[in-house]
Amino acid sequence: MNEIITLKSGLRVSYENLPYAHSVCIGVFFGAGSRRETAEINGISHLLEHVCFKGTEKRSAFQIVCDVDALGANVNAYTTKEMTAYYIQSICEYVDKAAEILSDLVLHHTIPEDELEREKEVVIEEINMCEDDPDDLSSDLVAKAYWGDSPLSRPILGTAENVRRFTREDIFDYERRYYVSGNCVISITGNISREDALNLVEKYFNVREGKVEPYVEEEPSSPKLISVVKENEQANINLAFRGLGFSASDDLASIILSSVFGGSMSSVLFQILREQMGLAYSVSAYDSAYIGKTTGVFNIYIGTSNEKAEVAIKKILDIIKDYRENGFSEEEFQRGYSQLKGAYVMGFDSPLTLMRVNAKYALAGLTFNVDEIMKKMEKVTLADVNRLFDFYTENPPAMGYVGKKPDFDIERVLYGDRDE
Repeated sequence: MNEIITLKSGLRVSYENLPYAHSVCIGVFFGAGSRRETAEINGISHLLEHVCFKGTEKRSAFQIVCDVDALGANVNAYTTKEMTAYYIQSICEYVDKAAEILSDLVLHHTIPEDELEREKEVVIEEINMCEDDPDDLSSDLVAKAYWGDSPLSRPILGTAENVRRFTREDIFDYERRYYVSGNCVISITGNISREDALNLVEKYFNVREGKVEPYVEEEPSSPKLISVVKENEQANINLAFRGLGFSASDDLASIILSSVFGGSMSSVLFQILREQMGLAYSVSAYDSAYIGKTTGVFNIYIGTSNEKAEVAIKKILDIIKDYRENGFSEEEFQRGYSQLKGAYVMGFDSPLTLMRVNAKYALAGLTFNVDEIMKKMEKVTLADVNRLFDFYTENPPAMGYVGKKPDFDIERVLYGDRDE
């Protein structure tokens, strides 16, 4: 069972023993992603994640990867809108050494000037790759269309202009502000005792003391369309409707709804748009729930031919209207319920998955417990899912569009002849 231990410094340790496992996962999670950034420093969280691997007080970038490989371990990191995570997984007998390597790169990196300049170019190539990917680009566009001037509208990677401008001191200033004990969770899962886990934290993870302000609830802007015209073979369409936050009471109903409506091959959108109408190869619905009760968004994505874009958008809106009027069937609901239950039962057998989920919950001030989740899931009803779908789709969506210049008025299809 997951346990959250809060130390005197405010550092939280998320611990879960998995006696069946042959490995241990250790993650260092900071509540610092693009949601913490202003427009001027957008992308600094992600750049910091990259340069942590470029040398420490006692290891070069090459020595870091060599020492990890010598343990047969796996080290990695990622940045989201709300957090930056660094983690390592090793077999049990090497956990002490693995913890030392992880703490070294996270807490004792030096960011050599030459390495910083090289890594800036790597990140800029990552930004270029995202901008060349119409799926990714439509996702960034719809975030801007939905969230307006909110920090959640900004891309995790930032902009090439910002990345080029950042200095070592900019990065260290940001780190000093947000890489502090009150904004950090050390998540440890695997075959390790509670005592040994806490000893590792005390021995290696002396995170700078400090606090940060919690995230505040954010409201979407008025729904609008943002488009980028590109000579792609496909039109990439991403619709954003009102959603729920991560700590909302209907969070499980929201996950079931996403699965039923567009999260699987048996889902409504997949069956109608792909299997029955042949409009798309890729179609999905998914919810993005951020820290808070109301800060969330429900997305529908489809990649279709430019010639079929109008038909696809109109059909999605027709499907939404139909399900608002008639609701989901008991059979559809049970399919979504079973998919979610299977995902929890099988997915959380993994130490790595549990390490990540436990940390995400801890950063939000919650404790993740699979058994409690399963009990809560059993209380979700078809009526809950239908009510939530009505709530999500009550207002018109924001939209991100990437494709050839459309030969129809997208805004009129979405919003009718509304006054601007």
